[in-house]
Amino acid sequence: MLDHGFVDAVRSGRVEPVAAVRAFDGPDVVLADGTRLRPDTVIAATGYRTNLHALVGSLGVLDEDGLPLVVGAETHSAAPRLYFAGYTNPLTGVLRQAGIEARAIAHAVRREKARPTLPAPRGMLRADGVSEVRPFSACSLQGDWTPR
Repeated sequence: MLDHGFVDAVRSGRVEPVAAVRAFDGPDVVLADGTRLRPDTVIAATGYRTNLHALVGSLGVLDEDGLPLVVGAETHSAAPRLYFAGYTNPLTGVLRQAGIEARAIAHAVRREKARPTLPAPRGMLRADGVSEVRPFSACSLQGDWTPR
């Protein structure tokens, strides 16, 4: 296993691995054990078989073969802030490319988090009555952890 700080991030509590994701329900993530979360980020490590249809097939972000239509820092208009890495296999190798895409995604997320919160469209209020739209959230990353 290649480790560029992930193990330390888990040990320190900045990254919290959780049960498998069963579904996305608005800003909530429903885990296989029934737990609901509103994390900052979801990192789905699907292994060598993508099987993304069950997870994001209804979003319109996959092609006929079940592969993401966009990868790296690019997102699909149907699912802003949903990123994919490791689904291309150039001559230089999938692991190298996945690392390049992961770094691009980390930079995009960092830029997104630096943007001010947008005002909510009319009629969308938080439970406390404050009007705002938070970026789509989904697996707990605490602090500013970026792989190096």
